[in-house]
Amino acid sequence: MNENQKTVVILGASKKADRYAYKAFNLLQEKGYPTIPINPALDEINGVKVKHSLKEIDISVDTVTIYMRPERWETQIEEIIGLKPQRVVLNPGTESEELEQKLKEITSDASIKIEDKVVELKADLLEYINSKVNKSSKLQDIIDYVEPFKKTATNKIKRYLYNAEDVKK
Repeated sequence: MNENQKTVVILGASKKADRYAYKAFNLLQEKGYPTIPINPALDEINGVKVKHSLKEIDISVDTVTIYMRPERWETQIEEIIGLKPQRVVLNPGTESEELEQKLKEITSDASIKIEDKVVELKADLLEYINSKVNKSSKLQDIIDYVEPFKKTATNKIKRYLYNAEDVKK
């Protein structure tokens, strides 16, 4: 298993060829993705060992894709969140407002933490830069600017095009 590949957990994996869980499993296997099928009633699918519970997973997971009705898996919400997947796919018929809300809360908390860290790093950077330059060269602020700066033919920033009020919008 390539450690750089994104591991996909298939919650509600099936051996039945007409099921989307089975089709997704086969397609992911064909494309070379490490897959972990989950189904308490199965031991293997096409030679791949099936785990009976999310609690058995002890590796990093990129995606959890769900192929079960909510009433069959909603008791596992905390285990899904505990895997810390980069994404959770709720396939048609598996939608859950409770899981969606919990995932939004986690994402929101993470975004706030990241934003706080950015503010902290900007303050540290400003302090560091200002400690290295003379008084007349000190910076007042560090401004986020996501668009590339327009440059002259000699690759210098056209500073006259930018002012702090425009950039902070």
